[in-house]
Amino acid sequence: MNAHPQQHLQKGARTPSIIKLIMLMTCILCSPPLFFLSEALAESTQSTPGESSPLAASAILFDSNRSGSFGIYSSTPHHGQRKITPIVDSPAEEMYPIVSNNTRYIVYAKQESRKRNSPSDIWIFDRRTGNGRKLISNGTFPRFGSDGNSIIFERNRKKIMSYHLVTEEEKELLPGSKKRLQQAELIKPQLSPDGRHLAFISNKPKAWYVWILDVADNSLKRIARGCEPTWFPDSKRLAYVQTEKQGTIIKYHTVGSAGEDQILLTSSTPRQHYFPQVNKTGDVLLFSESPPGKQSHTRAPYDVAAYILGTKEKVYLTKDSFTNRWASLLPELRKKK
Repeated sequence: MNAHPQQHLQKGARTPSIIKLIMLMTCILCSPPLFFLSEALAESTQSTPGESSPLAASAILFDSNRSGSFGIYSSTPHHGQRKITPIVDSPAEEMYPIVSNNTRYIVYAKQESRKRNSPSDIWIFDRRTGNGRKLISNGTFPRFGSDGNSIIFERNRKKIMSYHLVTEEEKELLPGSKKRLQQAELIKPQLSPDGRHLAFISNKPKAWYVWILDVADNSLKRIARGCEPTWFPDSKRLAYVQTEKQGTIIKYHTVGSAGEDQILLTSSTPRQHYFPQVNKTGDVLLFSESPPGKQSHTRAPYDVAAYILGTKEKVYLTKDSFTNRWASLLPELRKKK
């Protein structure tokens, strides 16, 4: 079909209008649609927020199953895109990473498999030396305490524990003497930055409810139906995920307030929003988003996104088909004094 127009051109003949139209239609039909090209580009590169965004020069720490098993990764700005680099990735399942206040250490859970009750230990990775070691046996979902010298974690989905990094002493925080939490599942602990309140979720009275323990007076308060709590840096507001008919939304509770909890993030489409984390300055909410109908926390495609609270802007930090979760900002490693 293309030979005839070429012959006319080679002979210097004037191309009839009908042939020009045929050539144009051929180009349109034979070229890939623009939206296909956009999708292919999105799968091979990661977009970078604008220069005015608080995320423009920020690195991200997250877990992902992009190698076949879950590993710990960073995402950093790189020539207008984002470069994803493995930090820890073995045949085991490395999950739930978080960086220490002094920026040097990353703690995470290392599980034998993705099963809910899989044996799990807590490991610590030294960013300065590049070495890691097992820190705590039989534990998962580690989070640094407010003093930076302790790790808060869950054990067997029945206990919330603390581990002191200097003395290596373990202490049971919950259920302790709390009779109404005996035999209940107690998971995803998050200690407030000021150390005064411990948030967690439980299947008491049924799955799932967000609870808060007042550390000083040892009192408990059930907050709302929801999961995956995360504190704002002011220690007064607690964000959490709540399931609705149109997917999930992220709300926040104000400690000590009798008013209704406020919606922080919602969507006009039935998408799933999970794994929230508020940054240390309180102006960015990191979370992961999956397409409608995709919810599995270990298999569904989740992209890391950031919601800029001041401008109400949503920015995607990954754009691929992997399960990318539990993102937090990864500060630059402080120089050794």
